[in-house]
Amino acid sequence: MGPEATAAFYSGIFRIFQKRFGARYDDDYPEIIMISLPLPDVVECRGDESAIVSMLTEAAERLQSAGAEFIAIPCNTACRYLRCIEKAVSIPVLDIVEETAKRIKAGPYKRIGLLATKATIKSGIYEKCLEKYGMSIVFLGENMQEEITDIIMTILSGKKRDEDRNRLIEIIDYLAGNGADAVVLGCTDLPLLISGYTGKIRVFNTLKILSESVVENATGKA
Repeated sequence: MGPEATAAFYSGIFRIFQKRFGARYDDDYPEIIMISLPLPDVVECRGDESAIVSMLTEAAERLQSAGAEFIAIPCNTACRYLRCIEKAVSIPVLDIVEETAKRIKAGPYKRIGLLATKATIKSGIYEKCLEKYGMSIVFLGENMQEEITDIIMTILSGKKRDEDRNRLIEIIDYLAGNGADAVVLGCTDLPLLISGYTGKIRVFNTLKILSESVVENATGKA
């Protein structure tokens, strides 16, 4: 969720196996069971919450029935329903927010800029998670938040526009100039637009972080 971010997530997993473990043959990779779930809109908060929870929990049950040993969801916004998903299955469900927070706390970061959907911001899932590690969030103003939403929706439509990438970099630099020590790409579609950022501040790519966590859980090796 969305489909293109999921494709990049899957690609990220097997790239790690190639680079870290020298994977070459099909049996060098783990078995992966994938459900690309057509949820009602969660970016602009237009979906029916009960329908979203039902679809997520049913998908988790299907993955467990198919033999999955743990579940990963490459969508930050969906993690506001994580506790409901966890209750539906008896296998672990990786938390992209928690996995990201653990990476951030290993560094000298205290004030974190968050680029995410309005639903993720409103849910407070990052705020609560980072607070327990002694960190706080630098939020965008309403106008800039609307710009981030528009950029995400444009990416979801398959468009990677230079003007959006440039604006995203400007917003990251804005956060750096307004007290942020690091920035989280808290929507898995944003890394599809910007990668390899080497500007004023450390940027944490949640899609990459979750890919790394999946490999670690699949192999038992960090």
